[in-house]
Amino acid sequence: MKAMDFLVEQKLVRCIGVSNFSVDQIKEAQKYTKNKIVANQIEYNLLVRDKGRVTENMESEIIPYCQENNIFIIAWRPLAKGKLAKPGFKILDELADKYHKTQAQIAINWLISKKGIVVISKSTKVEHLEKNLGAIGWKLRQEDTDRLNNEFINSRT
Repeated sequence: MKAMDFLVEQKLVRCIGVSNFSVDQIKEAQKYTKNKIVANQIEYNLLVRDKGRVTENMESEIIPYCQENNIFIIAWRPLAKGKLAKPGFKILDELADKYHKTQAQIAINWLISKKGIVVISKSTKVEHLEKNLGAIGWKLRQEDTDRLNNEFINSRT
């Protein structure tokens, strides 16, 4: 963390972020830096809600803590390696039709509609990037957000 402080002081970076940190790890790291930790990058999407490959307790602990302390969550794998970007989940298919959007746009919009959550979406093609950008500039209705929350709850482990 002292090295991170050095980078901020030298104006080589503007802010400090961490990756896959638990709440305890964020608190511990914050003790050793003069600068505020501003982001925690975690795997988070409709299918990976509270236990990912690397991080656990995302919805039950990490996200609420970060939201309360103005620490951005950077969601990596927001489309679960493409699983959420194609037809096959009934609710995503229905909402894609309802909003005239793609399944990926629905899944990304669900994420970015949450306080303090931003998305890193891998796009190897310009057309995918352009489609993903269609997730911004509009908002899911609350009842549809609730449906997504409830129907994907079984994916929590």
